[in-house]
Amino acid sequence: MSKSLLIFDEIILIMKKQNNDAPGMRGNRSRNESGELRKKRVDTHISTIEKQYGIDLNVRGDQHLGTYLKDHEIKSLNDLIQGGQGK
Repeated sequence: MSKSLLIFDEIILIMKKQNNDAPGMRGNRSRNESGELRKKRVDTHISTIEKQYGIDLNVRGDQHLGTYLKDHEIKSLNDLIQGGQGK
């Protein structure tokens, strides 16, 4: 097998490992050491969440996700997205 084919095979293996292994979740998110999907950082700006998920939360874009979740008594980003808070 030629060197270029070996490199190609390695690239394919890396790409397969990067596939989204959480059906229904947008994008790829890494897993922590126990295998759980890592949580979205609470200092993520709301504007980033709105762009990524195509929603409008009607708050300032520079507000942090953690502050928004706390103020609205929402446990997680998933609960926010699934609960239909953003329209």
